[in-house]
Amino acid sequence: QTLLNALSIPLPMGERFIIRAMCDCMEQRPQSSTMKEDIRLFVAQESVHLRQHNEYNRQLCAQRGYGLAKLEFPIRFNLDEVERTGSLQHRLAITVCIEHLTAAVAEAILAHPAWLDQGSEPLRQLWQWHALEEIDHRSVAFDLYVAQGYDMAYVHQLMPEFGHKQLRFLEALLCAMVRMDGADPETARLWLREEVCGPQGLGTFFRERVAELYLPGFDPRTHDALKTLETLN
Repeated sequence: QTLLNALSIPLPMGERFIIRAMCDCMEQRPQSSTMKEDIRLFVAQESVHLRQHNEYNRQLCAQRGYGLAKLEFPIRFNLDEVERTGSLQHRLAITVCIEHLTAAVAEAILAHPAWLDQGSEPLRQLWQWHALEEIDHRSVAFDLYVAQGYDMAYVHQLMPEFGHKQLRFLEALLCAMVRMDGADPETARLWLREEVCGPQGLGTFFRERVAELYLPGFDPRTHDALKTLETLN
């Protein structure tokens, strides 16, 4: 359950970054009526996710005695810096990376339901609902980026470093939470690297999903997630 809690902490900040990047693009560049409607629905979904995870994180930290602002700071600082200094293309490319990673996490969680069974029922329902919606709208950021005439080679260039940075943030969050719970953070770090991210955990499945980004002619809609959804009870 601590891993799912650690995954929840950065979500509101990432969703806020995504919403602002896409809304800025809408304001600065003309979009088709179809794209405008897709973005409107996307922003509405992400806004709900943001509120739900904000409230969950607030309650979690109040119950466990965690300092939410301290846990959020490295991720918030990083995204604020990208937002402050990045071009529109850079911010939209990061948005594509975030959405692709989030959809990969969603599929990994839904394809391995035992991970959700380790948490409470409200937590399981929250993650199942969120994962299904992430899969549902996984193509919107990609469509917007491509519609601006931007090259996917730039996304490919950013993804390795960005993805590795998010994994480091997750590891640091997990270890901080475990430490505040009075347990050994090094044991948690080893568990994350070997049991979760290793070949016997979610690592292989997750890396395969991420690697699809680099396939020629990649389009999120061409990935058949039905097999993942069929694993749900």
